[in-house]
Amino acid sequence: MTPQAEAADAEPELVSMGRRSLSLWPEWLCTLSTHVHYSASGTLLLWQRAVAGEAARFESLLRARDPQANFSI
Repeated sequence: MTPQAEAADAEPELVSMGRRSLSLWPEWLCTLSTHVHYSASGTLLLWQRAVAGEAARFESLLRARDPQANFSI
């Protein structure tokens, strides 16, 4: 999962480190001798209908714990 999605259960410091690491990936990949596909276009989280309540709980946790969260439902 991404640092943003991890924010629902992780400590803020871990989320911050994860965000920082995302900014370093393109720079690091340029140093490799082989091309590696990288995309920072986002993460898709899917929930089965049977656990829709869990999805709502996750959304509430994420909004409460990470004011920088940028997502749509």
